[in-house]
Amino acid sequence: MTYSKTHYLFILLTLVLLLANIAAQLELTKLSGQISNLEQQLTLQSQKDNDPTADVSTELQDIQNRLHLLEQSAQNTAHQTYAKKQIIKPKNTPSTLSAQQRVDQEFLTGRTQWQEQYLPTLQADSDKKAQMMVAHLSQNDALTHNQQQQVFSILRDNFIDVAYVIADTDTYAGFDAFNAQVKKLNQIKTEQLSQVLSAKQLSQLHQVDWNARFKQHALH
Repeated sequence: MTYSKTHYLFILLTLVLLLANIAAQLELTKLSGQISNLEQQLTLQSQKDNDPTADVSTELQDIQNRLHLLEQSAQNTAHQTYAKKQIIKPKNTPSTLSAQQRVDQEFLTGRTQWQEQYLPTLQADSDKKAQMMVAHLSQNDALTHNQQQQVFSILRDNFIDVAYVIADTDTYAGFDAFNAQVKKLNQIKTEQLSQVLSAKQLSQLHQVDWNARFKQHALH
């Protein structure tokens, strides 16, 4: 339906511009005839009398000026017709997109909204989320100060890296590319944590639904 309305609007504008162009051409033909008649009058007048023919010359100059303006108008009309055609070129709308394109477009829109809302507080939010996870581990198993710092840095950096992937809609435009990169980052995070934590501690960390817990604290 959107494409049909746009198509009919383009046809209507083209017809209007075409009619304007035809009218300009008719006016050009009329003025050209008047110029020819005036030139003949000037020639006859010059043959009869050597006196200046100021009135006829002025009228001729006026018509020539009008003719020049009409020529410019006709050229502008042609340019406008082309410009309108370019402007009204149908865009990809929900009715013309394929199912996969609609999914990708909605996914892209969601990511754009996410970065507008959460990127300004990314650093602070990442610190808070990482600290919550470290605190959870410390409640169950005693962690050395060095372990706490290492785990905190690994988790915080992972949150920031994933956020930048969300924001990078050029490199990871589609869902598949985005998902593959996020999985890669999470795999790196797990490998780094396994060098600091025991298998039991790592399991305890993964048993928590952190997304739900973060939302309880207005963190995303």
